[in-house]
Amino acid sequence: MTLIHNNITQLREIKSLLLSLSGELYSSKKEVLSGSTIGGHVRHLLEFYYAVETGLDLGKVCYDARSRDLKIETELEYACDTIDRLEVFLKGLLSASDNPSKLSSILNSPILLVANYNSDAKGNSVNIVNIPSTLKRELAHCFDHATHHLAIIKIALIDGGHEIQNRSSLGVAPSTIRYREECAQ
Repeated sequence: MTLIHNNITQLREIKSLLLSLSGELYSSKKEVLSGSTIGGHVRHLLEFYYAVETGLDLGKVCYDARSRDLKIETELEYACDTIDRLEVFLKGLLSASDNPSKLSSILNSPILLVANYNSDAKGNSVNIVNIPSTLKRELAHCFDHATHHLAIIKIALIDGGHEIQNRSSLGVAPSTIRYREECAQ
């Protein structure tokens, strides 16, 4: 399974989870999330994928400058539609690569990661860093970033008494799952 497949699988798991939630649960503020919402975390993680998609055309990715689509945060159905659109993007990468060497070439294509580590709102560019990267590395980041936010979402669901059946691996990194399986033997 390729990294692209892993991302598609994870996005499908997110959509499956969302389909089990009510709109109110999705968009209501949670104390355990410091006043944020499950929808806010979903919006945030999905926008990283959009930043990669947009960045691929530009040759650079800047997660700081990503567009924030608040509709993803508040409308459950729209969030699911957004996941469907991102899956189309990822499947497009697969279909553009009709053989393994072409896929490798696409995944290893250079892309510049632009990050601003300045926390003031004045736009001070002193801490802007340009980091050489690849599409593969940024898709790996999206996967790991989504896993992290799924763990936070899972905490909110458990804290709110929401039943999480057959989702024991939700928000758990693949390396942790493998480690747990090794320990169980």
